[in-house]
Amino acid sequence: MDKSTLSDDVVEYILTLDLQEFADINVNAVADKFKVNRIYLSRKFRDDKNIALPDYIIKVKMHRATALMSADEDLSTEDVAQALGYSNPQYFSRLFKARIGTTPGKYKRYIKKVKSAKNGKNKSKEKKDKTELKDKIRQFIESNLVAFEDEEEFADSDNFFEMGFVNSLFAMKLVNYIENELGIEVGVDDLDIGNFSSIERIMAFIKSKKKK
Repeated sequence: MDKSTLSDDVVEYILTLDLQEFADINVNAVADKFKVNRIYLSRKFRDDKNIALPDYIIKVKMHRATALMSADEDLSTEDVAQALGYSNPQYFSRLFKARIGTTPGKYKRYIKKVKSAKNGKNKSKEKKDKTELKDKIRQFIESNLVAFEDEEEFADSDNFFEMGFVNSLFAMKLVNYIENELGIEVGVDDLDIGNFSSIERIMAFIKSKKKK
């Protein structure tokens, strides 16, 4: 092996280990892997990377710990510690705080808070988009009614065909609107008046098509 690339190869090796292998990694294991003297490896790695190999391994393990907790914030500190090869959760917690700047417990609470805020924001946007879509559909229907008094209203669940507010020709006009203006493909099998007889039915139809 070209000695000048040894440290880079060690870094790549450590970063690409799977979790089971990662738990058992240490300086001796790395030296055995690359068939070099442990002392020589430690000295060269420090010279090349400006960090001791044991410290680098710990650094990578702590960042791997943040990845595990971010993926599943319900993992206990003990579970994360054991996954990374630490039998003593308290020792792991001290290492984690020294490198990351907070305890595993506080980090998990932070991740939960971030995810909750993100989910809330996404749900708020989804609700807004749904309301805007429903309003567009209602405006289109109301602009095409053939029998409608200004003071009369119809609910989202009302069948505007049965109520006599629109004629049969409106069905195809509505289908064209859904396809051309809303970008929803309506297939031959979808041409059931039941899919378009009320705002609720139309919204449910659009939702089902978007899932496909």
